Amino acid sequence: MSVLALLTIDLSPDRALSFARPEALWLGFLVAAVWAMTLLTRQEVTVRRRIVSAGLRTLIVALIVAAIAGPSLDRKVKRSAVVYLVDVSASVPDESLRSAAAWIQESAAALGEEDLASVIAYDGETRPVVRPTPVADLDLVPDGATASEVAAFFGRGREEVTSRTDLEGALLTAAAFVPEGWSGRVVVLSDGNENRGRAADEAARLAARGVTVSTVPLDRPAEEAPDALLEMIAFPSARVREGEPIEGRVIAHATREIEGTLRIYRNGVLEMSREMTLQPGKNPPITFTQQIDEKGLYAFEAFFTAKGDGRPQNNRAIGFLSVEGSPRVLIIEEKEAEARHLASALKRSRMTVTVRNAAGVPRTMTDLEGFDVVIFSDVPAISAQTSVSISTDQMALIRDYVHEFGGGFIMVGGENSFGLGGYYRTPIEECLPVKMEIPKKVEIPAIAMALVLDKSGSMSGPKVELAKEASRRVVELLKDRDYIAVVTFDSSFHWEVPMTRVIDKPRIVDAIGRIAAGGGTFMYPAMEQAYEELRKVNAKIKHMIVLTDGQTNPADHDTLVRRMVAERMTLSSVAIGEGSDRALLERLAQLGGGRHYFTNDFNNLPQIFVQETIKASRSAITEDPFKPQRVLDRPYVNGIDFETLLGYVTTKPKDMAEISLISPQEDPILATWQYGLGKTAAWTSDAKARWASIWMRSDGFTKFWSQLVRSVMKSKPRHDLQGEVIVRDGKARLVVDAVDENGAFINGTDLEADLYYWRPLGPAGDEIEGQPDEGEEVGSGGGSGTERAVERVRLVQVAPGRYEAELDADAPGGYLVKFRDESGLVETRGFAISYSPEYAAIGLDEGSLRRLAEAGGGTFDPSADRAVPEAVVATASRNHLAEVLLGIAALVLLVDLGVRRLRSWSELWPW
Repeated sequence: MSVLALLTIDLSPDRALSFARPEALWLGFLVAAVWAMTLLTRQEVTVRRRIVSAGLRTLIVALIVAAIAGPSLDRKVKRSAVVYLVDVSASVPDESLRSAAAWIQESAAALGEEDLASVIAYDGETRPVVRPTPVADLDLVPDGATASEVAAFFGRGREEVTSRTDLEGALLTAAAFVPEGWSGRVVVLSDGNENRGRAADEAARLAARGVTVSTVPLDRPAEEAPDALLEMIAFPSARVREGEPIEGRVIAHATREIEGTLRIYRNGVLEMSREMTLQPGKNPPITFTQQIDEKGLYAFEAFFTAKGDGRPQNNRAIGFLSVEGSPRVLIIEEKEAEARHLASALKRSRMTVTVRNAAGVPRTMTDLEGFDVVIFSDVPAISAQTSVSISTDQMALIRDYVHEFGGGFIMVGGENSFGLGGYYRTPIEECLPVKMEIPKKVEIPAIAMALVLDKSGSMSGPKVELAKEASRRVVELLKDRDYIAVVTFDSSFHWEVPMTRVIDKPRIVDAIGRIAAGGGTFMYPAMEQAYEELRKVNAKIKHMIVLTDGQTNPADHDTLVRRMVAERMTLSSVAIGEGSDRALLERLAQLGGGRHYFTNDFNNLPQIFVQETIKASRSAITEDPFKPQRVLDRPYVNGIDFETLLGYVTTKPKDMAEISLISPQEDPILATWQYGLGKTAAWTSDAKARWASIWMRSDGFTKFWSQLVRSVMKSKPRHDLQGEVIVRDGKARLVVDAVDENGAFINGTDLEADLYYWRPLGPAGDEIEGQPDEGEEVGSGGGSGTERAVERVRLVQVAPGRYEAELDADAPGGYLVKFRDESGLVETRGFAISYSPEYAAIGLDEGSLRRLAEAGGGTFDPSADRAVPEAVVATASRNHLAEVLLGIAALVLLVDLGVRRLRSWSELWPW
């Protein structure tokens, strides 16, 4: 028994003397020292006085020792403070909550009149429902309340909260609901499916404080709908080689026999559909065979569709498979056939080449990870011909693919590349070694831009704000010698910026910022005013951009545009949304010698205006025959005989770029640089029959592109470092085993890991709660845009050659883990959490509830009328005596001084 235990001495049936620090009573041995000093000390006093003085000192010591021991006089009673914890997480049906409410009411009725009861609901959060109140006043829900009404009473709330069960946090709150001096009891009503925290540890701590924890299982209603669950997609190995067959397995469970359809997708494409019946419990693995002929990281998704399934959220499983093989290159070209020369050159160099148009730009890192290099060849960010756009999110994904995952990226020139393609101030420009603004050259003629913007009521909100941002981008691109005019229209026209030189840019930008939407739609007067201003200005290039999202009043627009063309002006048009008059705007652009754009994505407006401004300037393309001049020796240009090229796109090199080839005007032809973990290159001429028609017939064309692509290619994973991810209880444990080619452990290596996450989306871009309909494609576990970095950790060596780290990973979705050392990327591994762990539990976890009751010193599954045992003797009130004892000791000390010091004592007390 611990000497720190509280010492209690019963004085009567309802009174007790207790000591908070009984170990201090051992100081009573000092009494013997007092007597020894008294008897052995020579003093000129009588023996009787010495004995009295020793007795007084003994009393003083006894009082002080008793005070140190923390004495108190207690009144004893038997009363309990009972806290009922109700599990309202998603794994508990509403009907079970109604049963829980009835159980609590019956249990409270069996308590004593002086007992207190409180109710706490918990899921991922803890919410007090009834604070400590006399049991006679406890009234949870009225008789006849429906299951949904009871669930609402308990506060069942948001999906992101109910999809977790944090019983440990609920027990911590329950402890605060037991007043001092009361016998504490906690009763947990749950299905036992805990997925956050360690409730058993907290229950043990409560038991040590005298607060017992009992558990009541919440069984599922007998009439509850069956539940099918897909646990995982598993492969014998996380890696295979190209063309190697591998068998996948889907692990499924069910509460009752249920019929349905299992569909398996690979990167969003349906691979298998099978009708089947799941049996109660864990079913035999459902197998499927895959043979993949292209290198890459592949996401597999399985969906089980069944009518009457009670919880479709857990009918989904995600798995990853890495296929190794030859270098793989993705070429994005607006007209796929025009990429054939570049594709052929790379194929001759033993590379696997995939050609897509802009619609095939990857939307997930899973798709991108399958390629070693991505090439944009003469493809615009927003196509005036097809209206296909490359979103900012897709561009950011490519930037992160290079910077964070070590991928390679090359932009090849053409009339739709670099700034001409709308990439100015985008994530693509950010990762390239060149800038894309209009170059400052004396020979470039002055430009006069007239922006005619719809500001009618339908443009309110993000449309008008993005139109303003697009106009500001135009101002930013133009030079001091250029001119700008901004005229808006609703029912009439409004001059926001009359035609002016672009000298005071802040003033022009401020005027644009004051544009506000409202009114009707009449475009012609604004166009006419802009035309008149363009006539007056002295500029060699005169261009008008018209933007609207609606139908304008009738007018003779065609005649006006023909007059513009007669005076060497051009016009381009932008239609926003399905409600715009696309036929009119397209016809005006054709008559005006410009381009017509249609977009449903308002975010494309700044890129469209930038693209138009650079094209209109006629300064970004140089079309004169020339031979590239080598100014820097690099392996990818050595040994190459460069033939005559017929043109290139004008760009400016960034400060840290390596310029290997330049034009006679000293503009970059080939620029490269290291960007994060990866490399990018800008080839400002093209790789097809327009500017490279002479060169591509020579052997140097194939050799150059093979060398350049391999120079920026993603580095191969190190085979001496093998990464693994183990997911359990909302945590991802990252493990790297480092063994060299001789089998010796590699110790002392600095290793880091970055975790990337994206939320899984369904066919329409909505978050999946069930499964897609037959025939629909899914997003390959991906999202509608770029993944986001979640966390970066350093791996710690835990054993010879083994390094580990742990990360939080409890949100449903796909994850990519990028391992890297001081030399760069080691490898990338994928894993997934198909759904919240709340939906991973089927039925009651009785074992968990039994263990919790055992740890808490309580009872498993007690009856309601005996759920709370009779309260132990508890302290109702406590009077602390330490100060009183010290005060008495002080008085006795004064008496002792008097006995020993006063000369007249013998006269006052004749002994």
